[in-house]
Amino acid sequence: MQPGNQHSEASRLADQRAQAILTVITWLARTGGPVSHRAAAVIAEFAVKHGGVFTTRLHEALRDCESIGFEELRLAFATVLAMPINHRNALLSACGGVAFADGTPSPATEIALRFVADTCASRADEAETMLARTFERHAARLKPPGDPTSFAWWSGRGERRLGEQTEAGLLTARGLNELRDLATLGLMPDADAQEIRDAFRELARQYHPDRFHEKPDEVRQRALIHFRRVREAYERLLPE
Repeated sequence: MQPGNQHSEASRLADQRAQAILTVITWLARTGGPVSHRAAAVIAEFAVKHGGVFTTRLHEALRDCESIGFEELRLAFATVLAMPINHRNALLSACGGVAFADGTPSPATEIALRFVADTCASRADEAETMLARTFERHAARLKPPGDPTSFAWWSGRGERRLGEQTEAGLLTARGLNELRDLATLGLMPDADAQEIRDAFRELARQYHPDRFHEKPDEVRQRALIHFRRVREAYERLLPE
């Protein structure tokens, strides 16, 4: 291959990788609702750090993230799978920063983050370890769940209608703590007892310590944190 062609091929590959990485990061940022200012700032910081095509494509990626389709996402992950491990680790690190930009990730964002980790890792236990390290790295930045009785709390999750109902005093009957516990289980304010039980069973099954007894200690600790969180929320919502 001629030197000019080699440069052209390297440039094409770099552009393809950058586009795939930005597609994955902005897709993850969008899973919990509209991309927040904090998440956008994390993405921008990542793009500036890596420079080149990342900065030229940044605005387009943020603008178009709401319309990312399945085929586009599939191609992006196919490109990620072909990247060297250090590139994949950098991607997961960036996704972790985006997921934790506004505090504790939403259930949808956490599932998306787990999917990225599974893609970046070569083994299941490696994915769990990478996720645990990502969680620990951002643990100091976690914020309280916030105030689900405020308009801003719902609006930030793309639930403007619920925010407006809250402002009108229609969602305050259950109280602040109860709304927080429902949100912890991924439920809306109108969830009934059966929905609460079903959500708890699913989350408890996912994070039960017995599933992680052969995993590294940091993985077990991360699972235990989540398990305790959902169990305590459930026990407050449906006391014996």
